[in-house]
Amino acid sequence: MRITPNRRIAVSILVLIATCGSAGCGMTARQRSAVRQFSDATAQLADLAGEHLTDSRRQVVAMGLLRAKLGDATASVGLGTTDTNDNGTAELIAPRHLHDRLTALAALRDYANLLGTLSGGSAADDTQVAATALHASLARAGWVGTDNPRSRLFGQLVMLSAGQVSEAQRAEALRRVVVDAEPFVLHVLTLLQDDLDARAEQWAFAYMASIDLLTQAATLAESRLRAGDDPSNAVMRASIVEARLVASHNAEAFTRTSLELRQLIVAVRLGQVNLRTALQSPDVTIEDIERLMLNARDAVQAIAAIRAER
Repeated sequence: MRITPNRRIAVSILVLIATCGSAGCGMTARQRSAVRQFSDATAQLADLAGEHLTDSRRQVVAMGLLRAKLGDATASVGLGTTDTNDNGTAELIAPRHLHDRLTALAALRDYANLLGTLSGGSAADDTQVAATALHASLARAGWVGTDNPRSRLFGQLVMLSAGQVSEAQRAEALRRVVVDAEPFVLHVLTLLQDDLDARAEQWAFAYMASIDLLTQAATLAESRLRAGDDPSNAVMRASIVEARLVASHNAEAFTRTSLELRQLIVAVRLGQVNLRTALQSPDVTIEDIERLMLNARDAVQAIAAIRAER
């Protein structure tokens, strides 16, 4: 029977503990360093992307409240509701969508944690904890089935093999995990890339649509004031000013953060592919990975600076 990508991940995690000692030599110092750098960058991407999506969802709700203050009767301020005049874009940024992304990002972070644990020479117990966490998060993301016989055997093999991970086994397990997890990693990165690209009509598209609706609500409210509908209403005027400031700030911060995250995604994507190649052959240079991780650190620092401005 042909092993599908999700089953290959389950098998590779089993290899993490159960692989035999004939795996050959362990990793070189440069390889260890590259894996740790990649692990750090991937974990940071998962965390920062999760924060970005969560924050933007919260901002959409806040912008809905502002629209209601401006007299927009179509504004929906509930976490699980859809605006009546958004042409269906609210569904793209609904709580269900956010939950799915956060689940996938949690699995991505557990993948990074497992790589870091394997490359750092951690104790066997730590490796087992990291491997078990990855397996569980992949199951929650729907990438490995909990009813898969290989998945059920995983927990048993972890318990039976305590303290039996040699340096050679650890290196071989890491190679297998990097290779077999790649379809999942690239899949999540593609989803996230689309979410952050307003042209893809996914998360960013819906977020910017929410900003457009807020701007339109402010314009209509101002038109009503100019038409003589209580032109001295100071509260409404203040709400109009607030709405425009919020729309402008949110649009700029979201666009800048999304751009930096997309650059981080590119670095992690190329890092994943290059890491897989480097780990499969000791003759392959890892200088490209190190350069990519420098780019990743630049993106992380830029995102931190943007968040500090809020």
